[in-house]
Amino acid sequence: MKMSVLFIAAHEEWGLGAQLVFGINVLMAAAGVVLLLRKKTIQSGKSSFKVRLWEVGLWEVIVLVGCLLIGVFGPLPLGFLPVLVMFAIFWISRKENYPNLVGIFRMGWLQVMSDALIRLLRAWPALLAISFISSRVLSGYPKQESVQKLAEMQSLNEVLNIACYALVVAPVLEEFLFRGILFRAMKRPFGVGPALVISGILFGLVHQNVLSFVPLTFLGIILALSYERTGDLRTCILIHAGFNGFMVLSILVGHGF
Repeated sequence: MKMSVLFIAAHEEWGLGAQLVFGINVLMAAAGVVLLLRKKTIQSGKSSFKVRLWEVGLWEVIVLVGCLLIGVFGPLPLGFLPVLVMFAIFWISRKENYPNLVGIFRMGWLQVMSDALIRLLRAWPALLAISFISSRVLSGYPKQESVQKLAEMQSLNEVLNIACYALVVAPVLEEFLFRGILFRAMKRPFGVGPALVISGILFGLVHQNVLSFVPLTFLGIILALSYERTGDLRTCILIHAGFNGFMVLSILVGHGF
């Protein structure tokens, strides 16, 4: 489950709530543009690899991706279980080839939260534009089931369950899988650039929604790039949780919760 497309890009009714969400989106996009225009201090002599490369071969990557696709798109609703089980088998049998399983924590929590917020805001102008274009070009396709459930607000308990999954479970589980495992596994056989794109595409695909595919693919690339730049999986988890949290809040406010 994923809060997929930016709410304001796909909302049809412009009530007070939708106008408020629109204003917040504009402010966030403006803040992102300001952050993008700020001059960055370039530090030379620092490796672009923030975590150690794994000794992973192409065949292992193919097996992991195959297990992911089978679990998500196969006849049985197995989800991420096959790929996680296969990775556990690889890790147990060849631990020395998978050092620093969750990366290295180089920053304190306050610094991680600040860094995650800045990275999310920098990506927001592009996310907003991509979501808007996608919602117009693919307007005939349905929204994700989780988004529809939140919009309909059938019960408070259902809303809380979706919000809990979106804010806690999904960010932790999906970041560990897509950035912590798949992106890192792809880096050696494919290189950083292709690994960013392929892991992002897989991230978009597994959410099984045409309308959200392009925005989520872009978000997946941003998350993998953030992991590559920081080496700290907590940054990706917080960006992911922040994105999902804003989607939940936008849908609820926009529909007058």
